[in-house]
Amino acid sequence: LILEKKAYQTDYCLGIVSAVQEVFGAMVTKYRAGKYLTSDDAISGTNIKGYLEAGTKVFVYKETEKTLNLTTTKGAPGSWVLKTEVNTGKR
Repeated sequence: LILEKKAYQTDYCLGIVSAVQEVFGAMVTKYRAGKYLTSDDAISGTNIKGYLEAGTKVFVYKETEKTLNLTTTKGAPGSWVLKTEVNTGKR
């Protein structure tokens, strides 16, 4: 998956919501995101402000009925982790 538009954010989470809606067309109800350097940072869900450029490749590494976990580099250290809960309409 490649993002077509820039998901810009002064608030990082708005960019996450925009990216998930663009890629999946799903309404985001909860989200946690951040760029991590260690697995501990990923577990803590520490947020960092920034943006996802147009053309960013996004990989789905976990998908359930309610959640979509995305990453820019398949979970490698330094990647963006987009952990979201979406309303898929399957309730």
